Amino acid sequence: MKNYDIAVPQIYDDKLDRLQFAKRFADAIDQMDIREEGFVAALTGPWGSGKSTLINFIVHFIRQKRIAYFYQKNTEKSFSDISDLPATEKTFFKIKKTIDHYSFLNKNFYLSRGEFRDRVITDHIESGADIDDVYNYMIAEKQANDQPTHAIIRFSPWALGKSVNITQSIISEISIAISDNFEEEVKENIKNYLKYISLFTTTTTARSLGIQSDFNNAIDRIFEKKQKSINEIKHEISNQLLNSKSNIKNIIIIIDDLDRINKEECHELISAIKGIANMPRVFYLLSYDQNAFSSIVAKSIHEQDNPEKGHEFLNKIVQYSREIPLPQRSKMAQIFQEHLLELLEAHNQTQNTTKERISYVWENIISKYAKTPRDLKRLFNSYAMSISAVGEITEPSDLLTLTAIEVFDYDSYKLLRDVI
Repeated sequence: MKNYDIAVPQIYDDKLDRLQFAKRFADAIDQMDIREEGFVAALTGPWGSGKSTLINFIVHFIRQKRIAYFYQKNTEKSFSDISDLPATEKTFFKIKKTIDHYSFLNKNFYLSRGEFRDRVITDHIESGADIDDVYNYMIAEKQANDQPTHAIIRFSPWALGKSVNITQSIISEISIAISDNFEEEVKENIKNYLKYISLFTTTTTARSLGIQSDFNNAIDRIFEKKQKSINEIKHEISNQLLNSKSNIKNIIIIIDDLDRINKEECHELISAIKGIANMPRVFYLLSYDQNAFSSIVAKSIHEQDNPEKGHEFLNKIVQYSREIPLPQRSKMAQIFQEHLLELLEAHNQTQNTTKERISYVWENIISKYAKTPRDLKRLFNSYAMSISAVGEITEPSDLLTLTAIEVFDYDSYKLLRDVI
């Protein structure tokens, strides 16, 4: 049985015509000069509207710009000269598994014998792709990974666990990006900054647990060593990032599904983004359901009965926000029909219903409930189970109708179940 909640694996599998949106957003990030101060942007939309998939597309296009640079440098040709760029990239996505397998075995696929490389490419080549284009794309992709212009970090505070300090974790991620891409003096300062934050976290935790001796010892360490203040260290780091000659334009920190966190995590995260972890060249890309996250923010600032206060507070932090439009009804209908046909064929049920009945169910029932791709995924995951269990003794469209009511309107389903 196919799981319909798997993320879109390849950029050209987009069915909602969002590639241009993603490309424009990626271009804006790539061209943005935030050397003097950080920046916070947000993608908002209802749960299941495709925010995570759209972020994957944005990341792809950010990286693709760097690949295009090396491709042109190596071949003196631009991407526009490639006979079929989508086919070339799709072929590369396929052979990437072989490349990654070689890396796992501590071997270098790029240094393999030419005939072996060509055979691997030929075995996976998409119609319309040229083997030389694929090979040149592969080389440019490796150079782009080795010499990036953006350090991209995916940060999930909701997955850290209650015992993990969010501020410390963000600074740790920034530290890794800096240590890989910036000068030694920046590395040393960010290391001291992280130590200071760790020490502060230790002392406040000890104090909250009543371990006074540990707290006093930590305070003694601060004064005995006559360390710079945390603000002095941060100021030095900011100046160093501002004046660095590194190829890295931005450190992009992606924080998805923010509506999953609780009010305590929300308070700490916002404090970090606007305070300790707000630095030059650091770009935060947040994603969340506007209503849900505004409510969490309101609770974190002790305005739990007034979500609008949470929204107003967010506006002081997020400098650019863009809501993802809901998919066009025609696109949702197309996805619905494709997935349904696939399921019916898999269970030999296509001959047991008609296009007219399917269209009726979509128009009058499912389209009223399913507004996002995730809604359809929920429906088809349940329908796949139902058709496997009772598909042989039910009419497919009737079973689909009952499954939709069960998934989207369970109270009504219970009433039907008691009557039928």
